[in-house]
Amino acid sequence: MSAISEIFEYSNGITAIITAVSTAVLATCATIGLRAWRTEHKEKAKWDVAKKAAISVRKIKSGIEHVRFPYPALGEIEEAKLYVKNKMGYSNNQLQESNDLIMLLQWRNDKKLAPHRDTFIDLKPEIDAVCKIDIDREWSNLLHIVSVLFDTLGDYAELKGQTDGIIPTDKQKAKLDKYEKIIFTNYSTGQPDNFTKQVNEAVEAITKKLEVF
Repeated sequence: MSAISEIFEYSNGITAIITAVSTAVLATCATIGLRAWRTEHKEKAKWDVAKKAAISVRKIKSGIEHVRFPYPALGEIEEAKLYVKNKMGYSNNQLQESNDLIMLLQWRNDKKLAPHRDTFIDLKPEIDAVCKIDIDREWSNLLHIVSVLFDTLGDYAELKGQTDGIIPTDKQKAKLDKYEKIIFTNYSTGQPDNFTKQVNEAVEAITKKLEVF
């Protein structure tokens, strides 16, 4: 074998080794890069879902505060009347005979709180699948508080209808007072009322679980 042939053969061997090593290095780098990308993608997905959930929770809190605000904002009564008229198919006479406060509460509930409650419920499967955190108890607690407000609004509207134009009995007055403590925020003491405290605690509990992301 000539010296030139030996050099070519040696060069080919070195090239093969270099190629093999390069391929192995590239494959390892690709695997590490893919794993890093997957990890980053998963973490981003978790963060995105947690962010959506946190925003949804805050919107529920804001919706509850809006429903419970004891005074109508400018134009709210008119907007509530139009909404109830279209929803219930009321005539103008029926609308005039209806209680403005009840219509306002119904409009606030349907427009300012219920949609956020529904979004909140729809997000739960995504939270479970992507974030994989246990928030069942906190989730149920906040939904229970919203349900209590919904139910109380219905009971209050019914009793107000029964006592409209007449003096309520002592029993009816006691019920109305009880309902109003849930439905309306009490600003007279300068401190959060009991229902506000429950809402704040429920929101804070869920927010803390989501903050890990």
